Amino acid sequence: MKSFWSKFNLFEVKKYLTKHKLISFILLVLVVGGGYEAYIYFTDTSDLPRYLISTVEKGTILQTVSGTGQVSASSQIDLKAKTSGDVISVNVSSGDYVYAGQILVKLDSRDAEVALETAKLNLAKAQGVELSSPTTLAAGLSKNSSDSVTLINRFFINSAEILDGLYNILENYTVSVYKMNLPDNKSREYYKTASSSYYKAKKSSDQLLADYRTASGNFTDTQVSVLLAETIASAQALFQATKDANIYVLYVYNNTAENLRSADLVSDQADLETWVQTVNTDISSLTSSRDTVLDSAYEIKSLETALKQKEYALEDCYIRAPLDGVVQIGVKRGDYVSGSVGTFVTRQKIATISLNEVDIAKVKVGQKATLTFDAIDNLSITGQVIETDIVGTVSQGVVTYNVKIGFDTQDDRVRSGMSVSADITTNIKQEIIVVPSSAVKTQGDISHVEVVASSTAITSDNSGVILVESPRTQEVVTGLSGDTLIEIISGLKEGDKIITKTIPGSSVAQTSTNNGKSSVGFGGPQMF
Repeated sequence: MKSFWSKFNLFEVKKYLTKHKLISFILLVLVVGGGYEAYIYFTDTSDLPRYLISTVEKGTILQTVSGTGQVSASSQIDLKAKTSGDVISVNVSSGDYVYAGQILVKLDSRDAEVALETAKLNLAKAQGVELSSPTTLAAGLSKNSSDSVTLINRFFINSAEILDGLYNILENYTVSVYKMNLPDNKSREYYKTASSSYYKAKKSSDQLLADYRTASGNFTDTQVSVLLAETIASAQALFQATKDANIYVLYVYNNTAENLRSADLVSDQADLETWVQTVNTDISSLTSSRDTVLDSAYEIKSLETALKQKEYALEDCYIRAPLDGVVQIGVKRGDYVSGSVGTFVTRQKIATISLNEVDIAKVKVGQKATLTFDAIDNLSITGQVIETDIVGTVSQGVVTYNVKIGFDTQDDRVRSGMSVSADITTNIKQEIIVVPSSAVKTQGDISHVEVVASSTAITSDNSGVILVESPRTQEVVTGLSGDTLIEIISGLKEGDKIITKTIPGSSVAQTSTNNGKSSVGFGGPQMF
């Protein structure tokens, strides 16, 4: 029986469709609908996760505490020693007008100076450098970092030889001719896997070499730490390539009759066994060096903190004028002091705020602050802490401490009694490697981020991007944390691209028109 369409020639079909317009319309709808279904099926990416991407940059991290209080027009401030000791000099007389920062009284600082020098020596020892003078550390790499550079250089030598050998085995048909007559499909699959692993290892090695050349002109401990982590990743990729090549060659070796084994097959099998051991040894040495460097980094950060504390302790031996004003001195040379040394009267405006017992422990005299005022929009004045309460005030079981903040500049719009809010900077680091806090994941004592390819686009909104290549996990050492940023001591370098947020994919994408009469989903256009 002939088909329906075979009864018509092209001209008759056209006449038929023209006459039966309803049938033509139905056919058109079916074609368009089917095409749309195919388009949605093959292009829909709603079930794939999307990622927010950011570039690693240098920045500043602030740690602050906040409080509220009131403005006063003038105040008498107690001049208090921050440490105890003998007075060795009084540089002003009662009634003198002094300026902010001027040294008023100096206490015996010999113990503080000895403690500071000891802290410098301890830090120098940990860094593996010598003192160029009693007070200045010589520049240079720490011993652990220098040892790491030696291991990295050794890996470059080994990896160059092994990659060259893998190329001859897997890609150079004039060297390893047995590839031209592989015994079965399984050996061909092993070959395909080994070849793919080789090119991944080659790409990783080339990138490592480029990064090494960029940094080698002026190595720092941080750069060495980053290169060390990258070298370990490259060594692991090379180990995988060598292992896959060994599996392939060993399979061909075992499935080739002994009298048919070519000399290059026997030689390749022996070389690969050696290379696997060589790379495994490199990975072990590099990993051990990384752990040592990380331990050293933590120790050095601790000693740097101790050094900073000793510097503060030495500065505490100098009692300075907190603001411009008139001073009244109540001590003389030879007196032993552990508290007040006099009073200070200022006519400048100051702010008095209240802090809880947790925040007051972070606040010290001399710290910078930013002041804003409820009654004056868009006015921000900087200042510094000039006095803190030693004894708190208890109210309904809650302890609060008053902190007085002097203004750096005076503004006639600010009046006595006005409400004020203050943010006191308790810690600050500038020009450091920082990333968004959301990018850092922590498990136990180990922190890591997810690094993406350098070609990945940076996201400027919350829609995210779909990754072509899977991200890699990079271990990092973190430092100071702010409200939204965290310091990266080692593990990343400026310019790296990282994931800051993962947006899970949706299994069904659906949008609705404003009138709610039609919708589009996996089922294509539907009319209601």
